[in-house]
Formats: sequence, C-alpha cells, structure tokens
Amino acid sequence: MSASAPISWEAASHVLLRLPAILAVSYHVGQGFQKFRMPAISGYLVTGVVSGPYIMALLSENGISDVKFLFRLCLACIAMSAGSEMHLLEIRKTFAAVSALTMSITAFSWIFVFGVMLLLADQLAFMQEMSLQQRLCVASMAGTIMVARSPATAIAVLKEVDGRGPFCSLTLNVVVMKDVVVIILFALNFEGIKFVEKGFDALDESSMHFTVLKAIFSPIFAVLCSIVLGVSWGFALMPILRLEQRAHRNIPAFLFDHRLKCVATLLMAAGCFFMALMAWWEPLLASVTMGLYAANSIDTHRVQADREALELVLHALMPLVNVTFFTLIGASLNLGIIAKTLHIAVCIVLVRLVALMVGAGLGSKVAGCPPTQVQVAWLAYVTQAGVALGLIKSLAEHEPVWGPPFASLMTAVVVCNCMMGPPMFKYALGRIGEESDDFDAPGTPVHRPPAETGSGEPMTREELLALRSTRDDLLMLDRVGRAAC
Repeated sequence: MSASAPISWEAASHVLLRLPAILAVSYHVGQGFQKFRMPAISGYLVTGVVSGPYIMALLSENGISDVKFLFRLCLACIAMSAGSEMHLLEIRKTFAAVSALTMSITAFSWIFVFGVMLLLADQLAFMQEMSLQQRLCVASMAGTIMVARSPATAIAVLKEVDGRGPFCSLTLNVVVMKDVVVIILFALNFEGIKFVEKGFDALDESSMHFTVLKAIFSPIFAVLCSIVLGVSWGFALMPILRLEQRAHRNIPAFLFDHRLKCVATLLMAAGCFFMALMAWWEPLLASVTMGLYAANSIDTHRVQADREALELVLHALMPLVNVTFFTLIGASLNLGIIAKTLHIAVCIVLVRLVALMVGAGLGSKVAGCPPTQVQVAWLAYVTQAGVALGLIKSLAEHEPVWGPPFASLMTAVVVCNCMMGPPMFKYALGRIGEESDDFDAPGTPVHRPPAETGSGEPMTREELLALRSTRDDLLMLDRVGRAAC
C-alpha cells in the first residue's frame, strides 16, 4: 500500500466550495434520467464527467484526489447499507437455493473475466510491463469486481414494477449475498496483491517459510479482525437505533430527533471504516459486517424494529451519499484511458454476460427452479453500481501506478452494466409473471405464462392476487406439516 500524498488544502477548499452547487445540479440530472427509465446514478456520473477536469474543469484532478475523506465516508455508508440488506432469517428459508446460485454465478463470473483479462493483458498499457504474478493479481481483482451486483437497483426495479413472488425473493437474497461474498473476496485479493508486491527476491531460505506462512494467514487474520471490528461497531450502534421519541426523565428531548440519529449513525459508520483503515485491515468488510449485525439483532423480538429504524436512517442518508459519491467518481474518470480501452471494456461486458448465462442457468437448475426461471435468471444479475464502484475506487487509491487506469477501465464496464441491467431485469420479471406494473386498475386483464396460470388465458388482477395468496397459504401449510413430522 503506497503512502498517501500530502493534501493541498487550497485545492481541496476549491472543490468543497463548488461541490454543493454541482451536487444540486447532479441530483436533478439524476431525476431527469429516472423519467426515461434510466438509473439516477447514470445521471450523477454524467454530471461528474462534465464538471470534471476533462470537460468544464469545475473540479480539478488534484482537488478531487485531496477530498479522499469524502470518498471514504461515502464508501462507509454504501458498505453498511449493503450489509443491512442481508436479512439472515429470510435467507435461511431458501439457503440451499441461494447458496447454489451465489456459488455458481460467483465461480463462472470470476473464471470468465479472469481468463479474458489475461488474454487481453498485452493490449492494456498498464499491464504490458507486469510480471506474470502481477498479471494474475490484476486479472483476479477484475474477476472479483465483476462478481458484484447492486442490491439498491434491484430493490428499485422491484418497487417500480411491484414485483412479488418466489423469483423476486430468491433474486434479492442472491444479490445481497453476492455483494457480501465479493467484499470478502476483494479483501483476500487485496492482501494477495500486497504480498506479491513485496516479492521474494530479498528473502533468504531461512526466512522463506515464515514469509509463506505469513502470506497464507495474514489475509485470514485481516478478514477475521475486520469482521470482529464490524460486529463491535454494529453492537455499539444498536442503542442509537433503539432511541425512541418518548418522555425520559434524565435524557434531553433533543437527543431523540431523527436528524441527530442520522448524524450519529454517519459518525459511527465513519468510525468503523477509518479504524479498520488505520489498522490496515479491510474497512469495506468491517462496514458491511456492521450493517449486517445492526439489521439482524440477536434479540429476535426486536429485530424487525431495529431493521426498520436502520432503514429509516439509511433512507435519509443514502440520497446525499449516492449523489456525492457517484458525481465525484464521474469527475475522477480519465476519459482518455476510457476512449483507448473502450473496446476491451465492451469485450469484458460481453464475456460477463456469457458467464452469467452459464452460471445462473446452472445454479437455477441445481436449486430446482422452474424451467421458465432457468431461462431468464441471468438477466436479474447484470446491474452493477455502488459496491463495484466502491471497490474500484478503493483499489485506485492504494495502487497509484496501475490503479487509476485499471479503475477507468472497470468503471466503463460497470457503467455499461448499470445502463443495461434494469431493463433486462424488468424483462425477466415480465417473462416469469411477477411484474405487476402493467395492471394498476382492478379488472385489467393480464396474460401470464402457463407456469403461473396453468394456461395462457388472461387473468384479472383480483384473480392473480388470489392465486398468489392461495399458493403462499399452501406453501405455509407444507412447511408447518414438515415441521410437525
């Protein structure tokens, strides 16, 4: 990990003075993108690119690099939000299916992207002078980042089309678990990169065995410490989430203000992230664990209330976090490198799509999903956003030589996936019959596939909801019967 360059407070102050106005414009541009059924973060990225050093130069390259604390603060919130989406009680119900899909998609995505990065290494300027070990590390990191999916955009699509059903539930659980897995893989990859950079050239035979053992156990130790740290901060966050607005004799009333709870949660997330960073552990993993623990309280009687309290806080924080993070990401993109490597980015996108088709199809078959779901399951896992870009930015900060060009290439891939993913997910929901966006009025006829209706005849909204309710009741009775046996 390279030492950080000294901060130029003059350049940073220029960015901080101009940033509020740019963020206001970026927010409205994002809202405009949403009107055309496109992700808001695409609008934030476009605004950042336009205001960055390569077009309008409202934000300088040095100034952007000098506000790393904003990036890290946003990363802490994004990671904590990703962890909070993982509801263990719900995942436990379909753990076998979720595990099969997660492992299959993760394995095939990593293998396919890893292979294509090695094949195209000679065409990438930042990889041409690398040793074989370094190329393997970079290819492995690219494969790991391409495993990521976006829970936030998946939830947004489901809310937009009122998606309900077993496919929606399974997809959301897989998406959340994949993001937790990818952060663990990222931590292990990053520790491996640090080890390869040190090399063996200066080691004698007596110290070789110790170094190899350290290389094996150091990543495991860092991951375990990050998890323990996240659990500790999540435990410390619980009293803040459980503050209720009611009369207390010895506690001032202003402490129960929702805005103060949001600020306190933001500071707690920052504390967890920066403590892991200073300890040279994995700050993203610590923040994910913090959110996961806070959303899955050990006290089963309060878990729902705790989860709702955390969701309210994140609902207030994340709009500002997202617009800040993605606008700065857009401003920091190197358009020259993106233009030179655009053909490689398109190639990675296509290879990842093939990997998703194979991985999701195989995983769905192993999980016992209906044939209709097997055919279109891969369409639900295309979108990438916050977690992927957070990992890319984190790597670029710690690898000043090859990190920035690698980040520009990977960001171009993520942006392509972000633009294609939501429409593909909507199409999959429509094919399976779990999209309710096209029947808002009672009595409106809806065509559903035979797997849903038993025939191809049109059904009204009331008939469809009654069918789903009956199916849910039967599944519940089946679970109760198995438990009684």
